[in-house]
Amino acid sequence: DFVVAYFPKVIHSSGMITEMNYANSNGKIVYLIWPNKKYSPWTIYPVRKVFFSTEDCLRELKKVVQQRKKRI
Repeated sequence: DFVVAYFPKVIHSSGMITEMNYANSNGKIVYLIWPNKKYSPWTIYPVRKVFFSTEDCLRELKKVVQQRKKRI
């Protein structure tokens, strides 16, 4: 299981950060799509990987899915 947090605009949302922390603390992998290369360390603390475009994130997720299929 994994969670993708998508921020189309640079805004700081304490609710979204709380959800990412909750997912991470419950064993979920958290990916973040963030539109800017500047971000707070608090924003990315629970995140496994930051992407700057949805296309990059989708490419990575396809790789993850293929790797998991090979294990089954």
